[in-house]
Amino acid sequence: MSSLPEILELLVQQHTSNLDHDFPQSLSPFLKTNDLPPESDVKVLGDLSKHVSDALRLITSDMESLIGAHSQLKKIQDHLLRVDAEIKRAMPPIERLPVEILVQVFKEATSEMGDALDMRWEPFVISRVCRKWRVVATEQCPEIWTEFILEQEVWDYVEDPVARLSLVLSRGAERSLEFNFDASGDSDVSDYGVSPEFWSHDVDEDVDEINARRVSYLRIDDSIIEQLLQDLVRHCHRWRDVYFSIPSRLFHLLSPIRGKLPALVLFSLDCVTENFAVQSSILTESYILDGAPLLETVSVSCLGTELPVLIPQGVPNLTSYTDGRARVGDLTLHQHFLNIIRTSPHLKSFSIMRIWSPTVATPHVVHPGITHLSTADGTFLRSLRLPGLKNMELYDSTRVFQDHIYHEISSLYDLVIHSACNLSSLKVVDCAVNENLIHILEASPDLTSLTLQKNVYDSDSAQTIKSLFDRLRSFEHVLVPRLQSLTLTMEDADFLSTESTDVGLYDRLFGYFIEDRWRKGILRSVTVTIQSREFTLSQGFRENMIRLKDEGMDVEFSSQGKSLLCL
Repeated sequence: MSSLPEILELLVQQHTSNLDHDFPQSLSPFLKTNDLPPESDVKVLGDLSKHVSDALRLITSDMESLIGAHSQLKKIQDHLLRVDAEIKRAMPPIERLPVEILVQVFKEATSEMGDALDMRWEPFVISRVCRKWRVVATEQCPEIWTEFILEQEVWDYVEDPVARLSLVLSRGAERSLEFNFDASGDSDVSDYGVSPEFWSHDVDEDVDEINARRVSYLRIDDSIIEQLLQDLVRHCHRWRDVYFSIPSRLFHLLSPIRGKLPALVLFSLDCVTENFAVQSSILTESYILDGAPLLETVSVSCLGTELPVLIPQGVPNLTSYTDGRARVGDLTLHQHFLNIIRTSPHLKSFSIMRIWSPTVATPHVVHPGITHLSTADGTFLRSLRLPGLKNMELYDSTRVFQDHIYHEISSLYDLVIHSACNLSSLKVVDCAVNENLIHILEASPDLTSLTLQKNVYDSDSAQTIKSLFDRLRSFEHVLVPRLQSLTLTMEDADFLSTESTDVGLYDRLFGYFIEDRWRKGILRSVTVTIQSREFTLSQGFRENMIRLKDEGMDVEFSSQGKSLLCL
């Protein structure tokens, strides 16, 4: 595209040829007499008059266009001049931003949690821009230094991580802290990057000497973790939301926080499973969270059982308690868990994977506020009455109750019936089931989500699943009429086979059940996973499911990791 100067030059060139038009001097005498000119001269003057008139009209039109464009450009120029003047008038204050504005800008710029020991963390970066920003960031904006992560993979490469953490904590003044302390590292010392010679030993070398050498190395690594933890513990009165992932041998370093947690709202603890005996004394239970008046959430997760059970006392605002470790407890712990429920009026969610409660509590513990419960302990279930229960997750504990494999499902039925609760979601994992599963569903007309996960079904459980499907396919006595999501995970079972005909568990009637509830706008998701053996759907059933999937339903049948609905 040509530039404006080029266009204007071309326009001038187009009119330059008109300079050739001039009055013929040979005709000038006729202007001094009254004689009529010859016709040939009249024709010359007429043609010349027409050419000049046309040229005048064209150049006048172009000049008017240029004058109009000039007027519009002048208006635009005047507008830009005003805007430019306003910008220049506003510029000096930006160079002298009030501290309050800078503080707000810094807060917005550091909204994401970063590693407090990494000099690339936003607060460190901001504080190195200029002298004024440094003063504001380090002395007048403590909030940007209070949310951070501490990861061992970072502090292992920091020259003095303890000093840097102390600096961050001091710059945060007395504001509440939210942090994630991850000292998980690698629980296997053979992967610590130490030369093989460090661990080599003679065949006859004493095992205690080997462990002593390992402990010596761990103490080198633990010294940094201990100092960082101790620094955080000194500021425990500022803790608000805190997450710890630490070796269980260092759990005792948290003991000083008891009774010093006035601001704590969330406490999450994960442990690193030890691969050899270098642990400190292990307690059955711990009361480090006692007297935290604002505490709402407690969560403990660990593949091992080394960490003690956290028993918060004097915590009136507790709403969620989770201990995700599968462990065998005793009567004392059983009573501790029941006491947590008794003394937490605002509790909404309670989850423990600990198994084996020796006796049922008398009287039963009643809590109308709990809406979510997750457990693998049937006896614990029988100790409770939860009329407000909505979401239930039930796990297997047959390692203890080999003589009563239906202990959990029967205990859940006891809880549902005597609590008169109406479940909205039910998840049963690796539990043997009997007719009580059907009874639970009958007592839960508001159930919207059902998940059943079981690797191998015994004969009674298999019969129960078949009965469940019969009830789901029945149009006379509708089971779980509001069901929106159905998830089934199974392994190998004789009753699953459909071969080439519409018989078996996933037959034509089951397809009608899915389609009917989908058409009514109720059922939205069906997921069936067959894990171990080759499994096929009947052609008619498969085509029906593919059609529903094309219509937008979330439906999936898979076997050995492969979809059975793909073409």
